[in-house]
Amino acid sequence: MVVVVRRGPPARRVVYAPPPRRGVGAGLVAGAVIGGAVASKKQQKAVEQQAMEQKQIAEANARAAEATAAAEDARREAEDALAATAATTVAVSVVVPAGVQPGAAFNIAFQGQNYTITCPAGVHPGQSLQVNVPAPKLEAQAVVSE
Repeated sequence: MVVVVRRGPPARRVVYAPPPRRGVGAGLVAGAVIGGAVASKKQQKAVEQQAMEQKQIAEANARAAEATAAAEDARREAEDALAATAATTVAVSVVVPAGVQPGAAFNIAFQGQNYTITCPAGVHPGQSLQVNVPAPKLEAQAVVSE
């Protein structure tokens, strides 16, 4: 509140500040300016709280970025392992022989190699299933041209 007092020709401005109250509001007037800093302890505490929250958010974002990078690395490794497995195995369709029950082993022959397969649960004789067997090794043949 500004009160203008006239005394003589020039007008003077006088700023009226009510006397400090006791209790809750007293700290606001008493701690109004401390070295040009924050006006009250409540405001100072709020600023500190906000800074702490921003630091926590930054730390959480850093942890999330690390987790994302780790997940991406794991995904790449899984893709590489799958690609390596796909390159070293061949999917073969097999019919379960008569008398073979789930959990029992039976033999198959594929490209001159014998393999033992375990019949999976839920598959019965006469049903078809797909199994992965090692890919046959390709033998390099040297071609000499003259």
